[in-house]
Amino acid sequence: MADDKSTRDRDRLGSSQDYDVEHFARQNGIAVDQVPELIRANDNDRAGVAEATKALRRAAGRSDRTAREIRQERARMHLGEAKADCQKR
Repeated sequence: MADDKSTRDRDRLGSSQDYDVEHFARQNGIAVDQVPELIRANDNDRAGVAEATKALRRAAGRSDRTAREIRQERARMHLGEAKADCQKR
């Protein structure tokens, strides 16, 4: 049976879904085994888990910016440089 995407709550993060856990860990630069603990501590709230992840990264002396935020910033910088190059021509 197919998943009903219309009722899926995107603000929640399920620890029983391996692909969600792996994606969240990869996206936020933490170990996969840390994600279920953070989910339980923040009652499955995706925003709460993301904030806890940033706090965990700060405590470890690492940047609290996620890999996604860094990629987006680099893309904006690259697009800005490309736009400036086009305007020079």
